[in-house]
Amino acid sequence: MFVLCDPGLLLPPDETDIPQHGTFWEGLIEWAADKRLALGPETHQLVIQHFTAKGWPAYKPPHCPEGLGGLAAGALNRLLAKRFEPVSSPVGDATLDPKYIRHEDGELAIVFDVTSEWTKPPVAIASNPCHWEKPVAEIAIVPLPPYGMELICEPRVPSEAERLAQLQRRLEGRRLTVIGGMEDHDVCRLIASELGLERPDVRWIESQPGKDPDTDRLKGMRGHRDVLCCLLGTEGVVGLGHSGSEAALVHARDRGVPHCSVHRPSEIIDAITKLMTKS
Repeated sequence: MFVLCDPGLLLPPDETDIPQHGTFWEGLIEWAADKRLALGPETHQLVIQHFTAKGWPAYKPPHCPEGLGGLAAGALNRLLAKRFEPVSSPVGDATLDPKYIRHEDGELAIVFDVTSEWTKPPVAIASNPCHWEKPVAEIAIVPLPPYGMELICEPRVPSEAERLAQLQRRLEGRRLTVIGGMEDHDVCRLIASELGLERPDVRWIESQPGKDPDTDRLKGMRGHRDVLCCLLGTEGVVGLGHSGSEAALVHARDRGVPHCSVHRPSEIIDAITKLMTKS
């Protein structure tokens, strides 16, 4: 997985805006340490043209805080060396929503790089909220069919795609048991799809109002292969009784099975995600 670089992250502030240069170069050094970053061909060309006009590769970062000049130049050179090539160029025109405002040619460069065909597409764009007309977590690429691209505004912060991939790796080979309430087949299919599980690996042990569920079915659970989610219920939602939930959680604890509790079926995916990705 790689993250495309917003050209604005490599283009220094106006030379008259001296106070901003220290923050810019410190940020560039941090971004250069993020091994996921890469420059698409259009962004690379835009940035290279800027620095060539300034004397690159003999370029020295202006107004750089004392002691950071060498680090800043090295960071810039490392990023400029990380040009990735797509399989093919994009077909047709597109625009970004919200509008990119950091550099007059930056939007075209981003559009070109994002909409090119890649062997493995980028998972996000490394950027800064102030480079956009309004702060957003995701930009839209239009026209039809519109799709989004996540923005990452801090180095080494994982994208949603990376978090999902990590979650699916941790759930690989596991079985999820939901206990409580009435089985909802649509919810089961959604859980399997979102969490990367096979549909048969999502089972639901139902409970009737006023009756405890059959917790004996939990005796075969094992810590290395199972995950348990108790549906407690709430107003208008059937769930486990107090004794039923306690019995289910005892089975999970005794067997070292990761477990969580929710009040509604709609909360299951988020609860499992937090359970399996927490440090």
